[in-house]
Amino acid sequence: GGGEACAFTAAAALLNDGMVKHQVLGPLAHLLGWLPAWARPRYWRRVEEARRLYAGTAEAIVGRIRCGGEASGPVVSSFCATLSRAAWSVEEVVDEVVGLLLAGHETSSNTACWALHLLATSQPQQERCRAEVDRAFESAEAKSEAAGTSSSSTRLSLGELEASCPLLLGCVYEALRLFPTVPTTPHIAPRGAQLHGLPIPEGCPVSPNKVALGLDPNLFSQPHAFDPERYARGEHGPHGAALATFGAGPRICVGLRLAETELCALLALLLRRFEIEPAGPAPREWCAVTNSPRQSGLSLRLVPREWGKG
Repeated sequence: GGGEACAFTAAAALLNDGMVKHQVLGPLAHLLGWLPAWARPRYWRRVEEARRLYAGTAEAIVGRIRCGGEASGPVVSSFCATLSRAAWSVEEVVDEVVGLLLAGHETSSNTACWALHLLATSQPQQERCRAEVDRAFESAEAKSEAAGTSSSSTRLSLGELEASCPLLLGCVYEALRLFPTVPTTPHIAPRGAQLHGLPIPEGCPVSPNKVALGLDPNLFSQPHAFDPERYARGEHGPHGAALATFGAGPRICVGLRLAETELCALLALLLRRFEIEPAGPAPREWCAVTNSPRQSGLSLRLVPREWGKG
């Protein structure tokens, strides 16, 4: 229900804030773990309560999957089910599921906000993207009618949408470049790590600055310009590889394709039905692990299209 959703939203915000403070405190943060719960500052007790909310949900998911054995169904065949069948302890699986629940919270919605802000403040690019979406749906509707099916039930798969609307996916990756949802992704250097021949001490935190990378003229021509064609030109690389938008290697974001699907579907639907205009001051970036317009908000005006002219 709505109350439960609000509880998870508040817990996610608190956990994100706690992660930032944990990084700022550095080694001192580990001292908190040695204190009994009653002796910890109230703020950190609230962070632990938020963690328990997500951990309890993760434990319920894992327990439901394991009780189902080999039964078929979308939940059992999910990534969480694969984790639960791995040779890991319950605690290890729960930790991974908590990470999945948190990583998927607000990241897509924040990216959608920035993409809509860019489209609203760049009407020529919005018109080009809308024309592309219109052509894709009109082509799909014509095929449906030729096949004798109702055009009102026309659906486009993500693959079809990407193939016919490269600018749409370009909007998503331009939003992720200009307003990176996760500006930094800290990693811990393993033994023997090097960067351009420079040895990195084992255990040293290393994090790419995606804000600086996204505005690097060596990677992106006219880096401050919103240009959805960059993706088709290959400047972003496959799935934003130039900025490691979704990470890379075996630990690449498991929600990559889901995020692309959600964002492309949302933008296509809104562009098809509305003209998007700014309705207030420009949003301000606010970052606590994720980059969002949380404090300023984002005000947009959605004007229904006049189909006779569109």
